[in-house]
Amino acid sequence: MKIIHPSGKAYHLSPDTQLEIERPNLFFNDYGEQSLPVDLPDSEHNRALMGYPDQLANRKKPSADIVCTLQDGDYSVQARQAILGAKRNEHISTSFYLNDGAFLSKLNNVSLKVVFGDECIPGVNTVEEGLVFCRSLLSNENDEYAIFPLLVDEGDTDDDGNAMYKCLNFYGYKGDTDYSFREGVTAGLDSDFYHARPRTKQVGEETVSVGVGYYITPFIRANYLLKRILKHFGYTLLDNFFTETSPFNKMVVLNTTCDSLIKGSIYIKDLLPDCTCADILEVYRKSFFCEFVADEVAMTVRIELFKDCYSQAAAQNLTPYVVGEPEVAYPEKYKQICLKYRDKLSDAGAVEGETTLADLLKKYSNVFQDANGAFSRMGYQYRFHVFEGGFISQVDGVVSPACMPYQADGELETVNVEIPAMLAEFRSTRWLPSNTNAVLKHLLAGEPRWLNSVLVSASTSNEEADAEAAAGVMDENTSLPVMLAFAYRPHGESKPYTLGTIYEYLTDITTDNWIFSGYSLCPCGGSGLFENFYRDYDNLLRNSLHAVTVPLLLPTELKRSLESCYPVLVDNQKMFIDKLRYSLGGETEPTESEFLTMRLYEPADIAKQLSELVAENPYTWKGYCSSEEVTAEEYANGSEKYEHYGYDLDPVFPIEPCAEYVGKKFYERTVYFKYTYGTTAYYKHTFWLQCELKSAT
Repeated sequence: MKIIHPSGKAYHLSPDTQLEIERPNLFFNDYGEQSLPVDLPDSEHNRALMGYPDQLANRKKPSADIVCTLQDGDYSVQARQAILGAKRNEHISTSFYLNDGAFLSKLNNVSLKVVFGDECIPGVNTVEEGLVFCRSLLSNENDEYAIFPLLVDEGDTDDDGNAMYKCLNFYGYKGDTDYSFREGVTAGLDSDFYHARPRTKQVGEETVSVGVGYYITPFIRANYLLKRILKHFGYTLLDNFFTETSPFNKMVVLNTTCDSLIKGSIYIKDLLPDCTCADILEVYRKSFFCEFVADEVAMTVRIELFKDCYSQAAAQNLTPYVVGEPEVAYPEKYKQICLKYRDKLSDAGAVEGETTLADLLKKYSNVFQDANGAFSRMGYQYRFHVFEGGFISQVDGVVSPACMPYQADGELETVNVEIPAMLAEFRSTRWLPSNTNAVLKHLLAGEPRWLNSVLVSASTSNEEADAEAAAGVMDENTSLPVMLAFAYRPHGESKPYTLGTIYEYLTDITTDNWIFSGYSLCPCGGSGLFENFYRDYDNLLRNSLHAVTVPLLLPTELKRSLESCYPVLVDNQKMFIDKLRYSLGGETEPTESEFLTMRLYEPADIAKQLSELVAENPYTWKGYCSSEEVTAEEYANGSEKYEHYGYDLDPVFPIEPCAEYVGKKFYERTVYFKYTYGTTAYYKHTFWLQCELKSAT
């Protein structure tokens, strides 16, 4: 065996030097291919090649970036050498990281913002050029950036305590005044960003200046960010599921930076979450149960999905290389997946909900996932209006947020999969300006960030504003978690704007809900992360993954080429590699490798889908209302009186309908209504719900 230094010189080795290599399957292990620590002779030759690691005054830590070549007969592979320790005249302790091990070790603890440094988006040198660039993104065709409305929580509330969110990238009909500005979903081609002109906002009793370009920020494409990370470390990302599959090819990483444009240049680091490069890869791994497979010779990285590897035929039959009897270890307990986001959106409009899907279904037997990914139950709202009389509308009452963890039942022990990210969620907000009352929903991404400026009173001079900024008033401490979202353009050329979503439906004010994809970023649901990426793994946890230890004597070709992510045959049984072990140098001896069974042993336990867990109820509630005009005296004696154009009463969320309730009235409520317009009239409205068979409605 030879270990060749980058200089082309080979290290001195002892006659019995042997490298024991372990190639783990990254789907089941959190470290890459590497050798066990080995001692090399402390010769003058070796010391010089390794930078004299035995000298106390040498440096804090010897370099771990020595790229060596390991050779053993026909076997040859590049590896990163890590020096672990040294003792003069005795040994130099070292390990080698191969392929995935070398790749993963490079990314550790490298800040994401280091990748971009002070790089800016090309062609943007003024605020106006920044606006032109952001307008160009509305078509959703740029491969690197996108833009759509996004809510941030500045802590503002209305008189009733309801959250009043600020909208970044607010887009719509230009108009000449605030009053004439309309949301993008009702605006035509003559539209623009709301903050493409100077504005003011009210903060308490203070009027605050909002200059051109504030509250506008582009979002970086997730695939582009991934490519740039890998390029920074010398790798090329190959085409993969995420670059070739909609809506992932348009997926973005959100940011809440309110002043990305106002310095003229758009710094890419201002659009990035606060994390390391490894964190971004981990978000992909945990969200979509995928792995990054590196080729250290070609310096490329490809992405493998577990579900694709699971469905593949065995890549290699290892049975001819088995030199002893396999040993099987059965799991003490079978397990199940619990899939959740690490960070949770916190805001005034949040619904706490249940801990898991299993807990939710115990409390509410007939919930459903609404068009925004959240879990709701059906409610009924009593409403009355001077022209329409009394009537009842069906409403959704959110009982658990879209980020609710997936866990099918509470009986099996869980394998916790935590996505190191946060899920943005839909919230209602009013159109700008505030004197209009139509309600829309956009994604909310948490608190705003101010990285380049401060908003100041309209009476504050430019010099005073600059002084505040220089004094560190800018909010650089607001931590931004990783948040993924899909970008889509719902109306083509007729209305050139883009919206953002986390769910499979496209929803805006001009269309009914319609499905554009079989994927969502929610843990639960038929389009969710569990169903699309984790169900096969959950099946194995519930019914298989028995540990099998097998002594193998592998030929050189398989030591070099056998990939750990693909299934293999052992004793004619399809299995996953857990840890493949082999040796280089020394005497050729069998090594024990570990495998995991893939067969679903009977009786198979399969987690039910949401549609199976929520039983179809043959009964339903139907709302009724009787209305009549009454006298002023009857109105005066009424127990619940209103004087206005019309009212929506608080929704009623009834208990589960059943046979014994059929034909009976429930949730009855009587209100009296006074309407004055020239003449005065009085009305009495009585509302109730009645249980009926669905076939009868």
